[in-house]
Amino acid sequence: RAGRALAELVALKKELRWADFSMATERLDSVERTIKEMIADLSDMQHACEPSAYYTQVRPWLMPLCDVILEGVARYGGRPQTFPGASGAQSSVLPALDAALGITHKSDFSLKMRDHMPPADREFVERMQKGLSVREIIAYRRGDQLLVNAFNRCVMAVKCFRKAHAGFAMRYVSEQGKNTHGTGGTAYKDFFDEYIRETETAQL
Repeated sequence: RAGRALAELVALKKELRWADFSMATERLDSVERTIKEMIADLSDMQHACEPSAYYTQVRPWLMPLCDVILEGVARYGGRPQTFPGASGAQSSVLPALDAALGITHKSDFSLKMRDHMPPADREFVERMQKGLSVREIIAYRRGDQLLVNAFNRCVMAVKCFRKAHAGFAMRYVSEQGKNTHGTGGTAYKDFFDEYIRETETAQL
């Protein structure tokens, strides 16, 4: 589903670059609907994986690797390496949505996680970041309230997705044990709170 939202934003950025606003509201509405569908998909996880099963059987395999030696990997020269664990920030979906919409964050965590994305995904996020963001362009048309409202609904949909993700972290991690760090190594409660606040402030 995420691909549909990203395809709409790719098309929208191209159109806005030429001052073509004819499809802007419609495309933003499509992005909002798709993000809401993503939230619904996320909520389905609870039907297939119990929190206790995730915490005890799945999560240990997603944790960071510290001081490991990867034999036969020439680039590391036999030296111990430390790698972050699996993290949602290694997906290109939210970083690409942020980049296109113009949602910015103070933390450099998401930027660091780009090093752990597939190259094509990392390049896509970087392409979405080039040029003016959708927010910057729409800010010049504040008089078009329908367009501004459509943009703000997209931003709030991203916020809702982050809140849903945070809710799962609380249920699947906090309520299962005392570990306050996510698999990516962040103190996830503070991390989510910060990203949710910053997303909301991106509204026009």
